[in-house]
Amino acid sequence: MGGKEARKSGWASLSSRGTAPLKPTTGLSGPPANALSMFLGALIAFVLQKARPATAEKFVVPVSSGFIAGESLMGIAVALLHAAGKI
Repeated sequence: MGGKEARKSGWASLSSRGTAPLKPTTGLSGPPANALSMFLGALIAFVLQKARPATAEKFVVPVSSGFIAGESLMGIAVALLHAAGKI
């Protein structure tokens, strides 16, 4: 289903909505804490965009990317510490 057909059927508008809070225990969405984190990050970005658009344009994507990368690196660090028997 492409372009105009998707818009007519309403599928395009439904497929872009976040569904993580609706199915917190499936392997597709992750735990509810992830949905909360994404919501809070989006809310902060939205407020910053309204209050200071130039600052938001400059910092929202790099800071968000840094948080994502930092969480991944900490996950690796925790896994290594756990494997080493330190935690």
